[in-house]
Amino acid sequence: MCRTTQKPRFRFPLSKELTTDLLLQAYTAQVAARGMSFVDDGYVKHYVAEFAAWLTDPAQKNSLMLCGGCGTGKTTLALAFMTMANTLSDKAYKIPSIYVERMPMDEQRNIYLMSHFPRVRMYTAQEIADAARRSKEDRTDEYAIIKRSQFLIIDDLGCEPTEVKNFGTSVTPITDIIYERYASMSPTIITSNLDSSQIRTEYNPRVADRLNEICKVLGYKNDSYRR
Repeated sequence: MCRTTQKPRFRFPLSKELTTDLLLQAYTAQVAARGMSFVDDGYVKHYVAEFAAWLTDPAQKNSLMLCGGCGTGKTTLALAFMTMANTLSDKAYKIPSIYVERMPMDEQRNIYLMSHFPRVRMYTAQEIADAARRSKEDRTDEYAIIKRSQFLIIDDLGCEPTEVKNFGTSVTPITDIIYERYASMSPTIITSNLDSSQIRTEYNPRVADRLNEICKVLGYKNDSYRR
């Protein structure tokens, strides 16, 4: 049996406890930005803690899938992570080296790792399909940028057409990107209302098997917050 040779998993350099706290703050900020109130029903804190554990544990799988019903907070958590990670990375990168050199060695290491953490990019599956339809195979176009993303979030998997026409040529953008990210073991977060059997039907068994191998699945059990 042939298997992909795994490269070292990405490292999120902060502790699980600190990551959980920061991620929860980023989540509540996302909720507030949409004019809604944070519902402390226990579910969100559980999902945030599980997400943080996946981020900070080097033994975890390289990718994560958030599965559940509509309005359960999957996209909000993904947005919260992207905002948190990119903000911390930007801040760490801008700290003058003279200040970093005065910090304890553990803090210096964390600052260094955070400043080099890959930029997180997030697109809906529909946006990816639209970009593939417009692509002219130029490295500067949007679809090429998506494909080169070091850390990619694919939101709402299953809401896009599985096949699009690119100047007359049939393209299967999400399938192609999943194959590429599987081959390179690039970290990927996927949100979807589909379960594993529906993904197998909507795409094909090869896509489902690859996602099963590389993704930890975080299943959402709560009802919709959109009331």
